[in-house]
Amino acid sequence: METRRAAGRIQATFRTDPRIRRVAATSAEIRDWLEAFSSAVRSADYARGARLFDPVALGFGTVAMRADGCEQLVREQWRKTWPVTRDFRFDLDLARIDVVGDVAWVASTWSSTGFDAGGAPFPRVGRSSIVLRRSGKGWLAVHTHFSLRPDAASAP
Repeated sequence: METRRAAGRIQATFRTDPRIRRVAATSAEIRDWLEAFSSAVRSADYARGARLFDPVALGFGTVAMRADGCEQLVREQWRKTWPVTRDFRFDLDLARIDVVGDVAWVASTWSSTGFDAGGAPFPRVGRSSIVLRRSGKGWLAVHTHFSLRPDAASAP
């Protein structure tokens, strides 16, 4: 790391460590994972979504209190929410991504359009925490936690 000073004050800090470039590349991989999962939700493609998860992943959801394993997550959460969700997106500009070795975690808000029992649309927003592990198949989610924004939890 190189620090430059101007008039006795630190002007800028430059990181020359080559590991920094690897972290940036890894963060891009995690953003790609988030985009791929968002796309699977938008198209209600359960198989594509499941390929992004470890088979024994544990999930907490907006409908499923706890899902042990990807199959249960698909059955208890995704099949109940994805068909009535449109325009799902992570707020990538606000996402916090951290990577340590072969493990990454993400904290991100998300937005979508939900539909009530009568078919009327409403804004559906929330937050998520995701833990990913790098494997031979790329990054796979081992834990997810999705919840509605607290003031939106009472929406239809």
